[in-house]
Amino acid sequence: MQIQRIPFVMLTLAMGLIAVGSVSAQRRYLHVKDPAEFRIGDPVYSGPQPGEQLRGFPVTPPTRTGRDEDFDPVALAAGKPHFLMFVDDADLVEDITAWAAVRNIRNNSRTGLAATAVILSHDRATIDDNFFNSSKMAYILSRICQIGYAPEGRDGPGAYGLDRNIRMTILIADAKGKVLYNFPYRAPPVDFPDPAVMGALAEVVGEDRETVEAWINEEWLNETTRRPKVQRVTAKRIIDYMDRNGDGQVSKDEAPGGLKPHFNQVDTNKDGGIDVKEAELIADLVGVTKVIERSNQQNAPSMRMKSMRKASEGKKQ
Repeated sequence: MQIQRIPFVMLTLAMGLIAVGSVSAQRRYLHVKDPAEFRIGDPVYSGPQPGEQLRGFPVTPPTRTGRDEDFDPVALAAGKPHFLMFVDDADLVEDITAWAAVRNIRNNSRTGLAATAVILSHDRATIDDNFFNSSKMAYILSRICQIGYAPEGRDGPGAYGLDRNIRMTILIADAKGKVLYNFPYRAPPVDFPDPAVMGALAEVVGEDRETVEAWINEEWLNETTRRPKVQRVTAKRIIDYMDRNGDGQVSKDEAPGGLKPHFNQVDTNKDGGIDVKEAELIADLVGVTKVIERSNQQNAPSMRMKSMRKASEGKKQ
């Protein structure tokens, strides 16, 4: 009986997560809002604050990105506004591709825009194998921004004072390298860029928010029509969906009502929280992707069937 109940618990949790996968798959309109709307809770200080000057530092490019030598992203950004991201190695592909809209601002703005992602990791070899294991993936990520490893690994550049408890820190600097905005994230945005950061970029390139909103949505909406309708709900998304305090795991208080009675069964290591490893077990046992696909097929109208029906009716006439 015990063996039968655990998959049922997983299924209950998966059904609660269907909305997460469905939202990820939709053609969502991207917004550009006032940077003052950015919220993280208690004040967090990670990296240079507004008014401070960016200092140069070397970064080492990953393999297969077309660069062989270290480069200084601050020096390369001279004369242009700068989107500078420091991100740990938990889920680089998702964390970087969520900001693909930055490329649209760079390509459309009169001022131009430098965009850099600095990877904070002590294990470059593993990152190269897992995230830059093909020239195609390296090319996709490098189209969004230039990428490199911080010289001090997870701590980042010594002079920058990054908070190790913060997974992602984004700095927006003007053409002279002065920091205008600092956005620290305990849990980075999933799939879509933060509207407050987009608002800061609109300001730094000297455009109104409505204009930048049009830029980033023109290509985004076209691209999403060509994407698969369903994106897999990963262990990370399961955690992010329920983890309200940003500590990287789900406590019993944070768990949905359907999971609470069976919390101890899912918490296999009995540490009082569901971590990513345990969430992977949930995703693997249930097959969340298939559940979401079935739900979408049942609830979403088939545009192709409608088109075929109209074509058939036209022939009869």
